[in-house]
Amino acid sequence: MKKKHKEINPNAPTVYVFYNKLFDFHMFINADSAREAQEKFDQCGFKHRSQWTIFCEIGEQPSDGPDGE
Repeated sequence: MKKKHKEINPNAPTVYVFYNKLFDFHMFINADSAREAQEKFDQCGFKHRSQWTIFCEIGEQPSDGPDGE
């Protein structure tokens, strides 16, 4: 029996993950755009920006197979 795929809300904010490579620390930020996510990150006042990598969550995760499993 096939599972239904989750409905994707196009108006939902995107989740951006800011990962600190030195401290193995993940910070999740909900934002409507990459620019807004960066502005929110900058408001936190973290130094040494070169230590951070930014990831973006997509609506349908790669772990979901074609039949939703």
